Amino acid sequence: MTASLARVQGWIENYERVSAVREPVAGRIVSVQDDLIQVESVWTNREPVLKKAIKSTRFSLLNKENLTPVSSIGGRQIGTDAHPTIYSPSGALSATILSQTEGKDEKQFLIVSCTKSQRRLKTIDLAASKKHGKVHVANEFGAFKFSHDEEKILFVAEKLVKPTHFFDPDLDWTDEEKISKANVGEKFAVRESWGEQMPEVKTPVICTLTWKTNVLRLIETDIFEEFSPAQSTWAPEDTGILFVGVKSTPFKLGKIYCSNRPSQLYFYDFKADSFEKIGKFGVGIEGLRVSPCGKRVVWFQRDGTGPHGAGFELWKLDWTKPERTPELLVPLVQKPEKIGVSGTFPGFYLPTLVRQPFSKGQLVVSTLWGAANTVVLVDLTDGKITKLPYYEKKIGSTFPLDVKDGYLLAYASSPARPATLVLADLNAQNIEFKPVEAQDPKVGLEDLTEKWEVVYLKREDGHIYESFIRFPKKEGNFKVPLVVLPHGGPHGCSVIMWHGTLIGSLVASGYAVLQVELCRFFGGKNGFSI
Repeated sequence: MTASLARVQGWIENYERVSAVREPVAGRIVSVQDDLIQVESVWTNREPVLKKAIKSTRFSLLNKENLTPVSSIGGRQIGTDAHPTIYSPSGALSATILSQTEGKDEKQFLIVSCTKSQRRLKTIDLAASKKHGKVHVANEFGAFKFSHDEEKILFVAEKLVKPTHFFDPDLDWTDEEKISKANVGEKFAVRESWGEQMPEVKTPVICTLTWKTNVLRLIETDIFEEFSPAQSTWAPEDTGILFVGVKSTPFKLGKIYCSNRPSQLYFYDFKADSFEKIGKFGVGIEGLRVSPCGKRVVWFQRDGTGPHGAGFELWKLDWTKPERTPELLVPLVQKPEKIGVSGTFPGFYLPTLVRQPFSKGQLVVSTLWGAANTVVLVDLTDGKITKLPYYEKKIGSTFPLDVKDGYLLAYASSPARPATLVLADLNAQNIEFKPVEAQDPKVGLEDLTEKWEVVYLKREDGHIYESFIRFPKKEGNFKVPLVVLPHGGPHGCSVIMWHGTLIGSLVASGYAVLQVELCRFFGGKNGFSI
């Protein structure tokens, strides 16, 4: 074998090796008992032979007193396409949407089950009502959620469009009204979608289903002709639906990576059958959430124009007051005193929330702090920010998965450590993340988890920006080839975390990898730095 072929073979072997490293994509705290905490998690890794990512489940028990692992077992492989599953507020019920292809048609079925016994309680053909099209669950406009009383399920589906034909020989061509209703000639009309990985989302509508009696309620309004409902959720006490109307005219310009889309927060009141505008129009809104107590509504807000990834303000609404007047809780940070992972709070950039992020008067927020994805607690009274420590007190990123009964489930990751499932007691005096499993994810990867560091670079004008570099594990003092990945700007970030298949393969093959953050700015309309 020639040296070149041997090198290629080495790359293939390294790719296969690092692609086997798992990463959690979902997790929940199943129960918090007197002495034990039960955790369920879903993990994924790349399977080169299948050319797909596969998923599997794991179940773990921890000692509640000191958060030490008791046991962990691997669950079943759940294939390459996991079905969307939700749990009721009490955890007693679960619901799953299954898709099945019959000829050219795709049918969707809702299955409601008892979580504890896994006994099926109800199966519903969602297409049987013929009131809506395909259900959207996972994308920007999707929704799938139990009501607080657990009797109804909220979801978003495509508006049902009557099949059209190029020509109808049975049509009475002397009746203009019938011709108009028949949509003759619109068979090949283009219906614009939201694109950007959402080609099936065109005109979404909000639906609620009383699952025991199979009663479907379709919320119909002319608003959905100009605004597409996003982030739909139950209002406090299930009195209606809160949703973000994203302007869809004159064009649908994509949404997944773009928070700069003019929007309006709406409340639909079931009893009054009316829509109420909350706050102002023309803002970008993310992370709409309602507290379990039903007293607070929170969301992140920014100007609806400008850079794709500008900084956000945090707003709140006291639902107990008759007037719907939003209050600014955390304003934009025009410029932090010190930048970087060890700097001061830079504001909210690419913030994310778990489904239920509230914990005793605080909001658990995931946001970029420098190049690290960081968890902070926000006091819902005064907006005070508390930065949670890094796992093992070493710089890295933390990604929240679930919050329940004062505990936070997350996973921690750094260039020197693959993803580790961790748990923290948010009521502790000194909050600390502890591993859910006793197994060290670095075992067998020691040569890939040796050395890395944060590097600060300076432009000619003195502007400082962040980067970080990973080195291959080699003995001695000699030069190694360098791969430079400029990324993160101006609308995103190269995150300090474990980068498996691509960067891990390069490091395993003897390369050093430098990830450079592009120069950015701070603040509001023109701000998109971290």
